[in-house]
Amino acid sequence: MNPVRNSELPVAIIGGGITGLAAAHRLARQGRAFRLFEASSRLGGNIRSERAGDWLLEAGPNSVQLTPDLAKLLDELALPPLLADPAAKNRYIVRDGRPLPAPSSPFSFLGSPLFSASAKLRLFGDLFKRPRQRTADINLADFVGEHFGPELVDYGLRAFVSGVYAGDAQKLSARHSFPSLWEAERTHGSIIRAQIASAKAKRARGEPTGPSPIVSFAEGLEALPRALAAHLPAGLRLERHEDRALLALQGPAAATVLARLAPEVAAMPFMGFTAVTIAGAACMASRSGYTGEDGYEISIPAAGAERYYFLTPGTWFDLKKRHVISTSPK
Repeated sequence: MNPVRNSELPVAIIGGGITGLAAAHRLARQGRAFRLFEASSRLGGNIRSERAGDWLLEAGPNSVQLTPDLAKLLDELALPPLLADPAAKNRYIVRDGRPLPAPSSPFSFLGSPLFSASAKLRLFGDLFKRPRQRTADINLADFVGEHFGPELVDYGLRAFVSGVYAGDAQKLSARHSFPSLWEAERTHGSIIRAQIASAKAKRARGEPTGPSPIVSFAEGLEALPRALAAHLPAGLRLERHEDRALLALQGPAAATVLARLAPEVAAMPFMGFTAVTIAGAACMASRSGYTGEDGYEISIPAAGAERYYFLTPGTWFDLKKRHVISTSPK
């Protein structure tokens, strides 16, 4: 019997957030068969825009960077971006009860009252970092803290991440949410030196060296998942599977935890999908993460699903029986 090539197999997409919708859009353009599973009655995940009178409210992330890949996608969707007003560069962060202007350049950082003198000195320590080959992922807050210290994490990174990912820097995967920083550490050690080298290479190629512009849309950021949904193949329908529930296991230790219950998940590639048996239940697992972090989305039978919550590697907690179930080998 001839094996079926991966390119000929139908694809299951777990979750109709921005990642799932983008994957569905790309598969549809390639003529690939797929099925998208979404637990809620709406698409878009954490991206939610709401009108309240004359106000447009963002309940999740509020902006996105117009990278070349995103610009190409917007052209395919015929969705014009809305460039941020120049005044939007004037951002403030509250520290000790006072709103202080966020620095917008290295020179403004050095003169900013938002950061202490020790935090500014710590920044220069990054210049002496040597290339590092990490064997395991870590969360984004710890990664940036190792390079620049806790103040930059608390008063810089967290504010940025909440606007872009609507997530927690302590839970995001450094490797998957900011792969450019991960690669910068691997090749240069110093993130600052890597950025300087990247800017020089772009200038040599005649490319712009500044950050990609910040954009949104006239009806808010949710216009993007709505446009992706509208461009899915005709006849696609959203089905609610009341007999299934979705569990999410996230973070750098996710593979270690889940492999104790289903060893085959450890070898799954990112965006991989497979059938597994967990605690005697037939499940479907996708290694897709959430808001950029490494992790798994697990479709399980809804009956009794609320009983189980992941805790530490090797244990689940049974909410109904009020005890810990060990999954470690005896």
